[in-house]
Amino acid sequence: MALFNRLLKLKSDELCRLEDFFTEIVAHFFETNHDTLKSWLKFSCITDGNNWAKASLSTQKTYRHPHKDGEKRPDIVVELTNENANGIIFFESKVGSQEGLNQLEDYPKVLESMTGYQQKYLVYITRDFEPKDHEEILRDIRKSEVHFIQLRWHQFYQFLAARPESALIREIQIFMQEYRMDQRNQFSPADVSAMKGFPDALKLMEAVMWDEVIQKFEEVLGDSKTLRFRKRNAFEELQFHGRYTMLTWMAEGFACIMGFFLKPANSSDYPSVGLLLQINPGHSSKRQEVIKVFKEIQKLHSLKSNALDDPTFWSGISFEQSLRDFLPHEDHVAAIKQFFLDSLNTVDEIKLEYPNLPWNVASDSDI
Repeated sequence: MALFNRLLKLKSDELCRLEDFFTEIVAHFFETNHDTLKSWLKFSCITDGNNWAKASLSTQKTYRHPHKDGEKRPDIVVELTNENANGIIFFESKVGSQEGLNQLEDYPKVLESMTGYQQKYLVYITRDFEPKDHEEILRDIRKSEVHFIQLRWHQFYQFLAARPESALIREIQIFMQEYRMDQRNQFSPADVSAMKGFPDALKLMEAVMWDEVIQKFEEVLGDSKTLRFRKRNAFEELQFHGRYTMLTWMAEGFACIMGFFLKPANSSDYPSVGLLLQINPGHSSKRQEVIKVFKEIQKLHSLKSNALDDPTFWSGISFEQSLRDFLPHEDHVAAIKQFFLDSLNTVDEIKLEYPNLPWNVASDSDI
């Protein structure tokens, strides 16, 4: 295990998420290598770094939203200067997590309100393939005021591979490999093997989910959908979030998600199965009340928790188990089904114990 991964594992998920940790690694690398930063800006077609005399960098800097209460905090901010102009770049990074409510749409509004900068950029850089509609992201701001650019972390990995090797670059590359940020542009034998095996794996996941488990899920959550809708939604979740799941949206941004989570943060880990109760990072009048209840439930049932003390992230609690734990069972399908049914029975008990949580199923217009 490489140095950065060992350091990351010293921190809990609550205190140091992968994205924040990796952001600080990249920021340190560029802070100590300004010429390399300008080369990266040119390599990525963000701006011609050679046109800027000076560059400064900061992380987790907060800005007031110009039109509503609250603060916005891009992962990395780069400010550029020369004799004739100033430029600013907001970087937002995602390595497997979900976006906050209106997160990307808010950043251009913040940038538009900032004076003294002739060039403004919002760069969205992700590990996974997450295409965005540029017009939607830049809606309601003046044309050409802000430039929106999408990148993938594997492009940064390719950039590092072309640099003179150093101990720091090597550690960054190893860390990116461990967390699947080095995506190749060629199929490997392992990729081909996974593709060949996926149809059979899909049949097993379907055998688990679309019988008594979905019936129990809809009974407990009070949310009935057609099986065709559920399966189509599960494939959308697989495409955009790396999970094959059923889900129910409830009031106040409250949600229940259950199924197979196929992309662990660490590529050496097994996929997992789980049931998540979570609430979005929007301005819900119930969020703090829900978080308080989540903490009580988490202790009572010894569940995992995620970002319960960070209002800018999806926060939740989960019943979760690695697929590795089911391998000793003679019938994997039956064992995973039972895990889901037991988890749903516990959720049913939680509904009785905490009726003030926003359990009401949201209408389609509210989703």
